[in-house]
Amino acid sequence: MMKILKWGLIFLLVFSPVFKGGKEIAPLTFIQLFIIILAIIYLINLRKSGAIETSGSYLLSHKAGMLDYFVICFLAIAIISTFNSIYLYTSIIEIFKIISYVLLYYLAFNLLDNTEIKNKILNIIISVSTIIALIGIYQHFSGKTPSVTFPNENLVAGYLVVGIALALSKLIIDVKWGVAYIRQNKYLVSRISYLVSIVVMFVCLIYTRSRGGMLILIAVIIFLSVINFKKRG
Repeated sequence: MMKILKWGLIFLLVFSPVFKGGKEIAPLTFIQLFIIILAIIYLINLRKSGAIETSGSYLLSHKAGMLDYFVICFLAIAIISTFNSIYLYTSIIEIFKIISYVLLYYLAFNLLDNTEIKNKILNIIISVSTIIALIGIYQHFSGKTPSVTFPNENLVAGYLVVGIALALSKLIIDVKWGVAYIRQNKYLVSRISYLVSIVVMFVCLIYTRSRGGMLILIAVIIFLSVINFKKRG
């Protein structure tokens, strides 16, 4: 059961950017329903294992911490705003979207509980981002706007920045350096694959001409540099 839930989350990571970035009605509805189904399956699994009775009111987030309070406050504010909105129908649609994202957060927090599955998901995101970047580069040289499977190029840039950030973090933080490690093929292959992905995604990011994407990328590089400096210092 837990394996099904974990692969369900992985499926969402692949599906969301492929069909218009999950922004159009059909894919967005599918994604929201899929998240709700995963949440129901997770609750049923908790019920069968007796975790609901032993974890009190946490239900889903029986492992979470302080971040829970911010998420719950945000959700409460969103619900209150919905009932005070003059555009009730549109607000109800948006609140369902927010609820589904909150459920996705709790599912990911509780299901991705080991390093192996986390690394697998990170590598999947990097791989999908690289494929999207390759399609974007092809579109650029074909005289088209590199929007790939997203509604516009700014959303492509946002997704690519996520992929670049993850690849950079894996490259400068997770992958070990030094003469002893360079001689080991598995580290050499990892470095080369991450470097190639970063170059491909960066080239596509330039072709999107998204100033917001470039600014976020600069901020990400500074942030990762600070973390890496503190870790090694």
